[in-house]
Amino acid sequence: MMHDVQEQDLTIQVPITTAMRAQAEALAGRQPTAEKSEQIYRNTMAVLVVNAYLGWQGYETDLSQSNNWNLGTLAAGGDVADLMIKDLGRLECRAVLQGATVCPLPPEVWHGRIGYVVVQFDVAVDKAVLLGFKPIFDPEDPMEEVPLDELQSLDELIDYLDRLERGNTQLENAPSLEAEQVRQMWVDPYSRLMVVAQLERIYRTESRSKWRVKAEKVLSGRILEGALVREEAVLDDRIALQGLAERLLEQLATVWGSENAG
Repeated sequence: MMHDVQEQDLTIQVPITTAMRAQAEALAGRQPTAEKSEQIYRNTMAVLVVNAYLGWQGYETDLSQSNNWNLGTLAAGGDVADLMIKDLGRLECRAVLQGATVCPLPPEVWHGRIGYVVVQFDVAVDKAVLLGFKPIFDPEDPMEEVPLDELQSLDELIDYLDRLERGNTQLENAPSLEAEQVRQMWVDPYSRLMVVAQLERIYRTESRSKWRVKAEKVLSGRILEGALVREEAVLDDRIALQGLAERLLEQLATVWGSENAG
């Protein structure tokens, strides 16, 4: 079945349906102020548009796990628009209007996200434009905004999700001692998803000479989902963990392809 998706300059247009509008209006109508209502409407529409696109690409999502559907999160004032992708994690869906040059990222979306998709809306038309995406960033250097001209294409998003999927499969199923140790260290599957996403970032952006130290920070929990824990491990333990981290990343590199390594 063909879908009404048009590629223009590496962006993708997605129709806004009546059902999307009704769902966004229902959530927005529960908000205490007009400002919050507008924010929730915009965020919900962004999530629904990205959800539609990923569905066309064959990804299974769960809208009920989105914080945008969580009344407690909304009541706390969170500006969130995350979409849970099965076995991959949360993808943040940020809305911008025509004419914008940057996409702001509020602090509440800096952590626990595998990446960010930017959706452009024009109130005069019934389509949204997926402008591109930004993968997970270094939690020690959070981004307050993303320049739109630095976004990667939607094709690169699919490639990125494929790498995460292969990395997750490797970590969950590999019989290696390193993979088993990480499964024991991080019992929660969602935390392991974030470990893989951070290791993929290191693999993609850092030189091999830095893998050992950078990956150790992830496995030790000193960096995970953006949380920088100040407790220092005993030096010998850190050195051992660096070795584990380096060997694990080398194993993941064979799955991801050595040509992409930094």
